[in-house]
Amino acid sequence: PDEATVVCPAIAGTNLPLLAVEICWGDGQPVNFNVPYPQRGAVFLMGGRTLTRDAAVPVDRCGGLRLVVIDPAGSGRYDLDGELIGTRFGFRSRLPPLQDGRLDLSLHAWQDRLSALLASQGDLDAGIRVAVTLNQQRLAQVLVMLFDATIVPGAQRDRVYVQTDSPDRLDSGWQERLALSALPLWDPSRSARQLECCPDEPFCWILPEDLDPGPWWVIGRERDWVRFRPLLWPVAAVDESGLGVESPLAEAICEPDKGVRQQHLSEVVAVLGSNPDGPDWPRLFAYIDLTREFSPSALHILRELPGHPRTLAMALLRAGDDAFERVWSLAEGLPFLWWLIPVEDWLAASADYLATVQDALGDADADGELVVAVLDGFRNRAQSRHQAFNPLCDWLQEHLVPWKPLGHSLLRAIRAQPALLNNLVAGTEGELQARHGPGETWPIGAEILDRAKTMSFSQFRFGDRSEPF
Repeated sequence: PDEATVVCPAIAGTNLPLLAVEICWGDGQPVNFNVPYPQRGAVFLMGGRTLTRDAAVPVDRCGGLRLVVIDPAGSGRYDLDGELIGTRFGFRSRLPPLQDGRLDLSLHAWQDRLSALLASQGDLDAGIRVAVTLNQQRLAQVLVMLFDATIVPGAQRDRVYVQTDSPDRLDSGWQERLALSALPLWDPSRSARQLECCPDEPFCWILPEDLDPGPWWVIGRERDWVRFRPLLWPVAAVDESGLGVESPLAEAICEPDKGVRQQHLSEVVAVLGSNPDGPDWPRLFAYIDLTREFSPSALHILRELPGHPRTLAMALLRAGDDAFERVWSLAEGLPFLWWLIPVEDWLAASADYLATVQDALGDADADGELVVAVLDGFRNRAQSRHQAFNPLCDWLQEHLVPWKPLGHSLLRAIRAQPALLNNLVAGTEGELQARHGPGETWPIGAEILDRAKTMSFSQFRFGDRSEPF
């Protein structure tokens, strides 16, 4: 039979035209119709601009990152794969079916997952290769990182430069949008020093000549967005007396030797856990305030906290209404969970903190009601964020303020009817499994597989009580 081969050139972009087809034979009337353009592919878009392969995307801008998949046949099963570079950690998510041969969605739903994966490394340069795949074939991919540009020192000792793998990203008018400043890391509550642009070079700034001795963070912002990876800028002291620091935490931060500094930071953090009135608490909360703009894993002092659960508990107890959310959010960027802190640490931290409050109040709180109010304030803030703090706070109340009887209490109800606990566990397991669909697999990360070799699952079914990450 007669046949014809139609060659359709590849078209860049996502707005593919319809392919007009005309069939003619003999003396008959031609037949005209349109068919979808026979091209399958995927692209990532940011601000309407198509990103090149392995283009860097800041994780806090993933809400504006869009994925467009085009497949006229519409029969493929597409996945979104994430791979933490240099590790075996990652994820795979099945993408929704295409509608009329097209899928257009935002990656905002994956932003928290990507942030947590980056935070697990404690490395400001960590990256996740995110790709859309069909039958293991990568159609498009980008590199998600904490920052998509960096600040680097120049050849002249007082100059720094903004460096990016795609200079045109900054567009025109960058002088009005970009601002660099230097923050003293040993005293983050101090105002940052603004840097001036170099008059003779683009993307260049001059550091002040009168910076105090100690470690500084050079921070770059595009308007109110901390876009650039901070640069550590140490200023040497003429002699040891030139550092002028007066707190153990500040001294540890200023220690130039990395190993010694880490040891001192660990010691300082441990001491704070048993000293609610420690002079370095305001300084620690100043570092926590920096997490409004930076990942907690960017600061060595905050990365020490998961190893000292009693200090974490003390920090949450000390946090008032204004700071509570920021302290609570540390768990989103550091490897710990608030409700997995041992109850012994909660009890020790709470006892020390309430004793300090009681000493400060003295005779003004002879009946202990103000101390009870402090514990109730913590209870209200914590319970609203996780139900595990309901029985925990009841248990703390029994031990620390026994003169106030428990009212309606889940802890008392479970003690009276132990079977209630099994019912709660069964209900929670059902809710957990409802979050997962068919085809999900147990995580294959190296750490999980190593732990699984030594764990016994004889008392419960592997898939029922274990949550895929």
